[in-house]
Amino acid sequence: MKESISESITRTVRYSDTDQMGFMHHSNYARYYEDARTALFRKLGLPYSEIEKEGLLMPVVRMDAHFKQPLR
Repeated sequence: MKESISESITRTVRYSDTDQMGFMHHSNYARYYEDARTALFRKLGLPYSEIEKEGLLMPVVRMDAHFKQPLR
């Protein structure tokens, strides 16, 4: 059985990230996902700087999203 790890963050959607309807534009979600990934590694005691010093790079090669409701 796989053990799962998680972390959650709270962010305020900036006006500049929204479209004319006041919804966060889909192209901006990746930055928020990266903030969450960075927070998770920090929680695990593995800041990016230390991971990169070991020669490990972690490019995002795939990203899927299912939008249940818009962020405003």
